[in-house]
Amino acid sequence: MAMASLDWAITGGRAEECTAVARAALEGDLLTDVDDNLIYVAAGLVPTLADREDALEAWDAMLARMHRKGSLIGALTVHLWRGFALLRRGELAEAERSMRLA
Repeated sequence: MAMASLDWAITGGRAEECTAVARAALEGDLLTDVDDNLIYVAAGLVPTLADREDALEAWDAMLARMHRKGSLIGALTVHLWRGFALLRRGELAEAERSMRLA
């Protein structure tokens, strides 16, 4: 669902529908619990690309999960893409902070 939502988003899907699929992929932390291949990033990118106000909530939830899980590569990855989301929103200082943390 994560990859399908991103593919659909970049091939012309409606933002609301693509975001709904991405959110469903992240629901319940199952994907972030079992995925060591960073596929969950695809689901985080969809609301980011759709300029959704709640896009950072997805990144923050993933970051919290990576910390609980103790995944250094996961935290690094989420900080990087969270920084990208902040950059797109024009929040340059916070974007730099997140990217430096990565």
